[in-house]
Amino acid sequence: ADSVKLFDAAHGNIATTATLSIESLSAARQLMRAQTGPGGGLISVVPAFIVVPPALESVAEQLTHTITPTLTTSVNPFEFLTPICEPRLTDQKRWYVAADPALINGLEFAYLAGAPGPQTETKVGFEVDGVAVKVRLDYGAGFVEHRGIVTNAGG
Repeated sequence: ADSVKLFDAAHGNIATTATLSIESLSAARQLMRAQTGPGGGLISVVPAFIVVPPALESVAEQLTHTITPTLTTSVNPFEFLTPICEPRLTDQKRWYVAADPALINGLEFAYLAGAPGPQTETKVGFEVDGVAVKVRLDYGAGFVEHRGIVTNAGG
């Protein structure tokens, strides 16, 4: 809505650390925590998901796995994140943290007006015994809010 790219320095949602680590996740969380609402006040946005390419799936699982530490330095501060591996992501240095969609809008999908769900049509066969069924689903998706997602651009 603000005519600025989803990931832009003006939005404050691009981290530049090169590798996925506790430090880079902390930087991404800090960027998300620094987001402000349209009026300029701080909003409480926290990451809930980490979205990674297949090459980073094991690292993401290690960083989000629950452990029982005996030292405070061994505590995993990111065990609350849910890792999501997206095979269509190909850049091995680029990953994302996203907020819970119940807390803030982000990626939204909507059905075409007048078509709220699958549209079905049937045709009874004349030449062949049977019924042909056609199902169509018209919807679109897009980001409506930049404050609920941060990317690590690699670097």
